[in-house]
Amino acid sequence: MAAETYGLPLFPIPMGVYNLGEAHQRQDRQLVTAILQCRCDDHNGVQGSQVGGWHSGNIVDEHPAFEELCTLVQNYAKDYAARFGVADTISVPGCWANINERGAYNMPHHHNGSTLAGVYYPCQGVTPDGDVLFNYAPGNPVQGGAWGGNGGELVIQSPHYGLYHGVREKDNPFTVSHYHVNPQSGILLLFPPYLIHSVTPVMDDNRRLSISFRFGKC
Repeated sequence: MAAETYGLPLFPIPMGVYNLGEAHQRQDRQLVTAILQCRCDDHNGVQGSQVGGWHSGNIVDEHPAFEELCTLVQNYAKDYAARFGVADTISVPGCWANINERGAYNMPHHHNGSTLAGVYYPCQGVTPDGDVLFNYAPGNPVQGGAWGGNGGELVIQSPHYGLYHGVREKDNPFTVSHYHVNPQSGILLLFPPYLIHSVTPVMDDNRRLSISFRFGKC
């Protein structure tokens, strides 16, 4: 009789990916305009993980588009809770905006103390002439392994980094050391707050915009 064998994905990490798509473009244009206006109103911003970039304070009350987005994200947080079997007691007390220009990046950091972390991309970027670049696309933009070198990419590091001693023949969920995401219009990511993440330096002259969330309990 042949031996019974099993391969188990022990302790998987839940990542929620929500692709709102081009149907959300009207709201995304409003978000981009509102973010740039917040930068004009508060040029210095606040100090966060950014190096050379701009980080706002809580801006949920600065424009109706932010409040609308937070309400939407609240609903997706409930979906995340139901999908992964965690308590449905997640609230979104607010959000903050990030703008990174050429050479700017975000140092590795986490959001421990929160119940969930998240980021939303309203656009691919904004050119020096003020043109908003949209790059809506179907599918899941999260990729494993080395990033593409385009700059401004979100990098999510495995909490098991450095603990796998085998020789990797190829990256897969059992061996990959990090995942990365190129900014893509309409993409919302929700993930556990303990995951260490960073943003690679922007390599071109376009401004990279994102909106981040730190969730609490209802």
